[in-house]
Amino acid sequence: MSWKTDIRATKAAREAFPRHAPRVLCDGRQYLLNPTPFGRIELVGLSGGFLVAAENPPRPSMDLANLSPKLLRHLAGHGLRPWKIVQGDDHAEVIRSLSGPPLPEDEGLPEPPEPWSPYVCPLETSAELLGESRFRCCEQLAGLMETQRFPGPVAQLVGIDGIGKRTMAATMARWMGWSICGELPLARLLIERMLQTSSELLLDTLLAAGEVLGPADMLVVSDAELLTTLKRDRLPVLRELARLPHVVLLSRPSAMGMDNVIPLVCPGLESVEDARAMVADQHPELEFIGAGFDLLVQAASVHESGIVPGRLLYLVRLAKAFLSDRQKDISAEEGPCPVGVGENKSKIVLAPDEVSSAIILTRPAREDRIRADDSVEDP
Repeated sequence: MSWKTDIRATKAAREAFPRHAPRVLCDGRQYLLNPTPFGRIELVGLSGGFLVAAENPPRPSMDLANLSPKLLRHLAGHGLRPWKIVQGDDHAEVIRSLSGPPLPEDEGLPEPPEPWSPYVCPLETSAELLGESRFRCCEQLAGLMETQRFPGPVAQLVGIDGIGKRTMAATMARWMGWSICGELPLARLLIERMLQTSSELLLDTLLAAGEVLGPADMLVVSDAELLTTLKRDRLPVLRELARLPHVVLLSRPSAMGMDNVIPLVCPGLESVEDARAMVADQHPELEFIGAGFDLLVQAASVHESGIVPGRLLYLVRLAKAFLSDRQKDISAEEGPCPVGVGENKSKIVLAPDEVSSAIILTRPAREDRIRADDSVEDP
């Protein structure tokens, strides 16, 4: 089988199950939804409709008399139980029909508590997680954090900037039904101070977190590679982190090898198809012509990390800005844009020229970042 992400079906699934933000994979007329409130769901195309099966369907299993033995063996082999048959050829509408009663308007992740520290900020992330290796890493992270107990160890996501550590942490929280209570960037705390050492301030902040975070709350601690700068206080800090209900450290590659920490390397996107799906989800108004998209993927790829989502989306935004400026210049000098340049009906067309301009402009910054990542050593 060759499973691929179905963007239209994924959007329908997220309308049906907004709390879980599932992804949909398709192969012909078979569709897999995960995660959902009913576990994994599979749609199997039949004549005039779809059979819906789930790990935990919301009602007793349907009559199996009309299902073939081969289909029943397939479902049993994947831990699925038949749920119902839905008539219709539009798989997206079938997926939307699976939703339960309407959720309150503000339903989603549980509402986070009021801000409890001036050093905590909202977690900014994309909602989309693509790539099989990234999903496997997310599942491993969920297992580590679900079993976290004092005195540790603590889960750690390691990766270069833009690789998607925050996206993975947010996706995992949605899977588990946890509330993300913000991001605690250690770069805000671990600096020289006059009246209190940075490690004392960090310990006080973690003690305050322990007072306000509930059993379904999660804290994201970024810039965690700065923990390697602590000497005597590193173990007490890690032990206080382990007392919190759920915590994940986000670190750059220099932080590998700390005691009382289990690191997971956050991978990038593995394929051009996943990169296209991510850009289409974030920028559905764009269309690429020529070698434009291939140039973007090449510029956003890093050895041993894959395609870096943050770099790819930044280059897309920059190329789009160049196109906008170019259109203004053309409009001022020649009137409307010529056919094939810029806006094409409902799509904005990005050509290799705008993409190349974005890549050339950011090349010094990307090369400096690669040299910095390669030169950092553990203290």
